[in-house]
Amino acid sequence: MKSSKFTIILLYIYSLSIYSQSVKYIDKRMEKIDEKINSRDCKTALKELKAYVKDESEHAIAYLKIGYCSIETKQYDNAQKAFERAEELSSGIDARAGLQYMYLEKGEFEKSITAGGNVLTVDPYNLTARLRIADAYMRMENFSKAEKELTTISTIHGKTADIAWNIGKIRYLQGDTDEAFYQFENAYDLDPLHPGTRYSLGLPKNRLSIEVSPVYSHYHFSANSIKSGGDRRGGYANITLFDKWNIGGGHFLDTVGNLSDTKGNLQSLVSDTNVLYYPIYNSPTLIETYYNLPINQYGIYKNIFSPDFRLHQSSGHISYTPDFKTKIKISHHKLESNEPYTDGSAITDVSYMIGRDVQYGIAGTRILFPKHNGYQATFTFKFRFFNNFFSESNAIAETVNVQSYKAELKSLSPYYVYTSENYDRSNLGAFQQTITYSHKYFTIGGGGRAGELYTPIIGDMPIINPAILRSGAFGFISIHPFEGFIITIANSRDYWKNAYGETPHSDQTKITGSIRF
Repeated sequence: MKSSKFTIILLYIYSLSIYSQSVKYIDKRMEKIDEKINSRDCKTALKELKAYVKDESEHAIAYLKIGYCSIETKQYDNAQKAFERAEELSSGIDARAGLQYMYLEKGEFEKSITAGGNVLTVDPYNLTARLRIADAYMRMENFSKAEKELTTISTIHGKTADIAWNIGKIRYLQGDTDEAFYQFENAYDLDPLHPGTRYSLGLPKNRLSIEVSPVYSHYHFSANSIKSGGDRRGGYANITLFDKWNIGGGHFLDTVGNLSDTKGNLQSLVSDTNVLYYPIYNSPTLIETYYNLPINQYGIYKNIFSPDFRLHQSSGHISYTPDFKTKIKISHHKLESNEPYTDGSAITDVSYMIGRDVQYGIAGTRILFPKHNGYQATFTFKFRFFNNFFSESNAIAETVNVQSYKAELKSLSPYYVYTSENYDRSNLGAFQQTITYSHKYFTIGGGGRAGELYTPIIGDMPIINPAILRSGAFGFISIHPFEGFIITIANSRDYWKNAYGETPHSDQTKITGSIRF
């Protein structure tokens, strides 16, 4: 009798051991499935879940997971069957919430609201169900009921970032952008890391981000006495701290080949000094003598054998955005080159922008070059005038002291000329207009400018050229297939006025990229 009881006990323990091992095996299967779901591989997870419920047909949680994976893969009929089966096995909130979400994603908003009501019969305070009801009303464009639902949620649970953000979306969809951004900023104050709020405010996913922007451009000049062409290579890096501070810096190298033609040699001879001599020579023999003077031969050799122009530009900036509609920025540019016109130059720019849909900005610039110096003031006005079309207008004014040489003929025999340096003040101005169309995946735009400017700051970068910029036209396209990545191709043609009174033009093709980490 005793031995038979002992045998029964052993068999019971053995059966428990077998059951325990089978449960562990099942749990390991589910752990692997969960790994697939967490990695968003729902297609594979669905296959394994369907095999799983064949062995465990009463496993309600498995059916819930089948339902959500089916939504992820847009198999809404399968999702509905899975949630209904889960409801049969274990009636409660989870399956009903799944049905509500399925109808919402499928676009059957009335059914989603009804399913959400079924969740609230079990849990009247369920936050997720109420938010999804509000979302369904928003998608139906029934904004009054959506906001009423959100107000109820706020009364029950207190104001959260999610509620403020959703109210902001409602106001934005109704065209009240000022109130929308007020709500977005409230949501940010409640939770700076709320994903929807960050997207609506145009912020990166993380409060600390690094953006790297390589730059390459090729340009050449035409229709002037000294032909030239070259390249710009470099890059810029930005670091964003706590969403409101941005610090950046970069370096650029310009290399220009000096390719002189006959007319270029001729013009280089007719300098401020030599032009006084030219009328004295009035016969072919004397003119030949004029061109063979040592000073003029030196001018020819200097023009032909001059080295390539190389310019190093180091730039840096710091900006502060206190309230997402105001931006203060200070930038500085330092130049070093192998010729006296630009070597040691510096440009400092301070700007202030305010507004969202309609933006106003002012900027002041100090220009310090070895041969000239002055100030620039820029007024900027941006606004959206139709759907995704945007306008940016820039009015630019300059006052510049430009160094010039004055030659005075003192004597004909022997020839003696006295030269002196003067600074001539010029008051210049120009207007630039840009029109942009912005899409989710690309931005395209173009524009032009007219007037006269001397070494101005345009688009955060100085234009470095001893000639006066008179007019220009430009176009660009930016491709941004996903957040944090942009590639832009731009082309421009500018017209100038140089010291010889010519009006050369330049063509530039520029490629820039941007990657945010």
